[in-house]
Amino acid sequence: MRSAITLASLYLSVCAISAIAVQDTTSVKYVANFEDIPNVNPVIGFAPSTPYKGLAYTAFGLGAPVSGAITIQASSKPNAIFAPYLLTDPIAKPEISSSYSGSNVVSFDMKSVASGCYAATQNGALAPAISCTIRYTGTKAATGEEVTFDALFLVKKLNAAGVSLGPEPVQTQVFPARFSGLKSLKPRILTAALPAVGGLTAQMAFDDITYTANVRK
Repeated sequence: MRSAITLASLYLSVCAISAIAVQDTTSVKYVANFEDIPNVNPVIGFAPSTPYKGLAYTAFGLGAPVSGAITIQASSKPNAIFAPYLLTDPIAKPEISSSYSGSNVVSFDMKSVASGCYAATQNGALAPAISCTIRYTGTKAATGEEVTFDALFLVKKLNAAGVSLGPEPVQTQVFPARFSGLKSLKPRILTAALPAVGGLTAQMAFDDITYTANVRK
């Protein structure tokens, strides 16, 4: 009998804590399109100001691809963010996170992102789009559990070298429901159709990142 009472009390305590947690946060919808950042250079420059719309960005650059150029394009022009990432030896490990000094974001729920890949020189100069697969790894805020999602970016019109024949916009990917309650999101390239040209690296581009931030009241 005592065990039953103890279990019942524990259950009620957990429910009460959960109710308090729900009541202490509010949901805010965001679309990170980076269009409110002025004077962005066409070539990748400094990372977006961080935190940006509730989340911190590590190892990203900011750029404004020239419209119509033979390179990867933003989905909402002109600005987008970019992440250099070598397949075998990452230059840096890009991460989007709610964990930073002064953050009031408890967790975030990913909805969608416009993303793609391109071939670029080591200095990050923009270059033609290439087909690739990007793996997104999300880490749950409450448990530390990791969830993954593989997104295919396919360039249909290629030249003999395997790169885009013209401007190629990033493509929208919708995250599965399991990408909720996250504290971080890490993208990396699994595969890329990189041309056999010396000095090129496969890099990632992102725009219109849509998510809901669960903000502490």
